[in-house]
Amino acid sequence: MKRLKQVDRPAALADEAKLREWYDDLRYPSGSIRPRWNEELPDGSRPVRDPLEEKSENCCTWCGTALGGGLTVDHYLPKEKFPRLAYCWSNLLPACGNCNLKLKNDYSPGGLSRDSLYDPVLGAAPGEVYHPDRILPKIADRLVDPGNEDPAQHLQFHPEAHSYLPRTGAGTRTIQKMFSEKDYAKGLDELSCHVKSFVEHPNPEVPLDTLVKLGGRSFYVEAYATFWGITKR
Repeated sequence: MKRLKQVDRPAALADEAKLREWYDDLRYPSGSIRPRWNEELPDGSRPVRDPLEEKSENCCTWCGTALGGGLTVDHYLPKEKFPRLAYCWSNLLPACGNCNLKLKNDYSPGGLSRDSLYDPVLGAAPGEVYHPDRILPKIADRLVDPGNEDPAQHLQFHPEAHSYLPRTGAGTRTIQKMFSEKDYAKGLDELSCHVKSFVEHPNPEVPLDTLVKLGGRSFYVEAYATFWGITKR
């Protein structure tokens, strides 16, 4: 798990007047939040999703798997509890469906009351403006936020064990929530074997980067490459 690239807020979320209009018209008549982060223009571009892909090099924020066309937009602080952060750039993360819709689906951080935070674009509003550097330390039982902090401050990866050790409470919570499935360790074990094979039988025509191009998980490929005694080509 690594920190995401720092990418400027996309133009679609930089027009503050339009963004305020979006918040004024936040919900469908049914009550669900309008998923404007999934908007696609006639030319095929996706004003929010494309920059999110760039932010993560088209890999899942959490597990690192290459997304291909399977990106889902994860709200670090869930939009159901914090609807005034539904279109906040610093609250959006690219994720695979399994991590976003299954593992993180019921995530609800403690220490914050419902709808207590709002997007800075809304100016003075009831509650507290969302600045991650100020808000994150206040959140009880929170997950690591790789969009706004370095996960290495909270987690230490151990290649030999295919698992993490926590350095903070947020690290412990993240391990329990996102990295405790048996299939997760099994997948890393298989990746480690592939990396070891590249190390023991190097082929200049098929560099180690091939694994990253095929499946993503650059963080783990690099960690296993170091573990097996080489650096990433």
